[in-house]
Amino acid sequence: MIFFNLLAPYYLTNIFSKKENKMTLGIHYNYLCASDIGYDLLQINQTGFKVIRINFFYDSNPSSAVSNRTFMFYRVVQFYNFKIALIVGPNDVEHLDEYLNFWGKYISYVQVLNEPELLTSWAPGAFYLDEEIFTLARTIVEKVKAYNSAYNSTIKLYTNFSPACLIRVNLVKFFANFTDFLGLDVYMDSGLKFTPFIYKILQKISGKRIIITEFGISEKDDVRQADFIINGLNFFKNFGVEECWLFYWEGEGYGIKDRLAQEKIKEWIMLNSPRA
Repeated sequence: MIFFNLLAPYYLTNIFSKKENKMTLGIHYNYLCASDIGYDLLQINQTGFKVIRINFFYDSNPSSAVSNRTFMFYRVVQFYNFKIALIVGPNDVEHLDEYLNFWGKYISYVQVLNEPELLTSWAPGAFYLDEEIFTLARTIVEKVKAYNSAYNSTIKLYTNFSPACLIRVNLVKFFANFTDFLGLDVYMDSGLKFTPFIYKILQKISGKRIIITEFGISEKDDVRQADFIINGLNFFKNFGVEECWLFYWEGEGYGIKDRLAQEKIKEWIMLNSPRA
């Protein structure tokens, strides 16, 4: 009976398919590693992605390589209709005000920490205490809200969780107090199969809209990677997920750029994503 209750959502998604559902796709992009930011953004747009999720890269020196690449990214991205999701980690908090002053007008979402239930501090395996996470999160939220108020902006807040959030559900309840939506990160076949179970728990505990904030597989075989991603997208769509962000654009293993997966994803988006 326990196993039936655990796996029932997985099987029910195949019985009660939601084929009419349209799902928006996003992509994680690391512009510091890009060989050509302009061409990458062109390809990302032509593939059909609507959201670009980026890490927080900031250097107070305007002439540094980091500053130059960040400037290039935002200079080009403004010509497209992407929504930008910015990940803010513990080491980024002190520079968040300056970053938003420079680039806030291009940002749609701020991610408050990354998988906070797994956040480690000074040593491997040394997890942040709840109060440390609370303090960091409150600081990020206050800074974003202050920016929104000062510039009449509408940056939305979210965070993402791994399946490990089930052992720290108090964090889910805490983040639900101030986020606009929550994300679930899904990797490998095992994670995919248990997604409905964890998705429903997150939804019930938080009362928030849940999207997939990271989805992918580290796979050198192009066919296996493409098959896994397309099967996963169909699975999420049939389950009723409204948005899924892939991990990631370029890089060994997970990267989809110039691989079969990119071609298949483009075809999938044409058939299954909103036009607008």
